[in-house]
Amino acid sequence: VGDFALSYTDNKVEEPRLYNGDGHYGDEDGFCMTCHTPMVPEIDEQGRHLIANLGNLLWFRDYVNKSYPQGYNVLQTADIDLSSVCHPASETQPAANWKPILNPGVYGTYDGGGHTITGLYINDPAGADAPYASFFGYIGYNGAYYADGKITRIKNLTIEGDITSGIDCAIFGGGGAMAFFENCTSR
Repeated sequence: VGDFALSYTDNKVEEPRLYNGDGHYGDEDGFCMTCHTPMVPEIDEQGRHLIANLGNLLWFRDYVNKSYPQGYNVLQTADIDLSSVCHPASETQPAANWKPILNPGVYGTYDGGGHTITGLYINDPAGADAPYASFFGYIGYNGAYYADGKITRIKNLTIEGDITSGIDCAIFGGGGAMAFFENCTSR
């Protein structure tokens, strides 16, 4: 992760594209140009995953939901619009709900870097398809580990969205334990 390549079109140099080390290059939205999967975010010298685009965010969500990472550390480096992956129905496409970052038992820090996530959409009036209907789903470590420092911190983040659910819903998290919020706004 981190090498760049230049591409040429009509003898003009285009913007460098991130190379993931496996022979695949990512586009500006963070998706592999070959297989269209979300690209792994870069990691800075402080060990933080740098969430720079939608693809990086989707990779992180799936990583948390499948891998149970302990003590994750994230810095969002740009505003991100979710409307291409979650949205109400239209004439050209069916409705799609956001799949929350949901994994009780995981803790860490998500620093929004003062950026905004827009387009959050969940419409599940019965509460059947989206437990803890929200961006993060269930926030924090599922247990009393405060003394051990196993807490979740979410800070410097604004989330704009529309959520309808019959149970456990909110913009940031529909449920949680041992979580702290600092400088966060929901709209």
